Amino acid sequence: MKRTFWVIAVLGLSALAFGQAAAPQNQIDVGGGIYDTDPTGVYANFNTASSGQNAKYSPSANWNGKYTYTLPLDQANTLKLALADDGWYGFYSGTSGTASESGQNAGMVTPTAEYLGYGFDVTLSVPIYYYNPADAGGFNELKYAYKEAGYFTENTTNYPLNSSDSVITTINGKVFYKYSFDKTTWVQAGVAVLYEVSPTPWLSAFLPKVSVAGYGAQLDVGFDDYNAYADSSSNQYSDYYLEPKLTYDFGFANLVPGLKAYVSSRAALWTTNPAYNTTAVPNQPFHDTWVQPGVNYTLSVPQVGSFVLDAGWRFCKVDNVGTASTTDTGKYTGVSSNPKDVAPYDDLRIGITYTYKF
Repeated sequence: MKRTFWVIAVLGLSALAFGQAAAPQNQIDVGGGIYDTDPTGVYANFNTASSGQNAKYSPSANWNGKYTYTLPLDQANTLKLALADDGWYGFYSGTSGTASESGQNAGMVTPTAEYLGYGFDVTLSVPIYYYNPADAGGFNELKYAYKEAGYFTENTTNYPLNSSDSVITTINGKVFYKYSFDKTTWVQAGVAVLYEVSPTPWLSAFLPKVSVAGYGAQLDVGFDDYNAYADSSSNQYSDYYLEPKLTYDFGFANLVPGLKAYVSSRAALWTTNPAYNTTAVPNQPFHDTWVQPGVNYTLSVPQVGSFVLDAGWRFCKVDNVGTASTTDTGKYTGVSSNPKDVAPYDDLRIGITYTYKF
């Protein structure tokens, strides 16, 4: 009888322990990077009055920080709260056409709430974009750092609404469902929606995505629908992309723990932009495709934290075709090219992040 009592007591305490949620966890991420646009020198006239940001984006530095509070609700449900800041600064300084360009700062502050449970990952965040409105390159730096920023409300080619606006507030909602066959084999599907709240309400992006993983490999395929808002309905248009990414984890089967290799890309599918169907150049295809091979390495140091190095070489505008300009090397002109085309160029991207959990 006594033995039976102790067995029941032990089983009861075990059930209680497993039924309780794990302790809350704090995480701090701090990082930065260098993004060297055109290191091979395709744009020979980049630092001239006729080039600058009108031709392409300048080399930039990035810094980022994030605090995450993870609260396990029970064995099946988890809540995460986070606050992040991501900032960019472009190095170009000079005159592009008639506009001065210097101090090309831009960034984004993002408070986030995320729920994970029963295979679902539901995220609601409020990305607040900021940039320097007094500088001709400020909004261009914003568009370089964040693809979606090029589709926010505009009534000029450079600024949302007017040059006095320096903050753009949005709502980003994501819903994904993940089905796991085992710890390393799973499939996930969902969609993200980006809605601009201020200065003008506008649905900027609709982004469905599917991911599959197994045996150390992971394939992500996203479909991007970006919707541009302009000062008149005749200038509103949509751009459509396909974003595949293939990643292999060399830590699988303990080959090289911490090392991942990947090839990411964005393929331009089609556009309703009237600038790609002009009288001089009718029915032009959409040119805005890049491919980026890269590596990602994580080094974990006990009691210290984790260091992550990510390096990639991006081949930009690889589907652009045209006749080279005789006055501005790196740009395309002539009837065989699209007015929006520039010559293909490279983009070296190196970033490092430090993570500490407590």
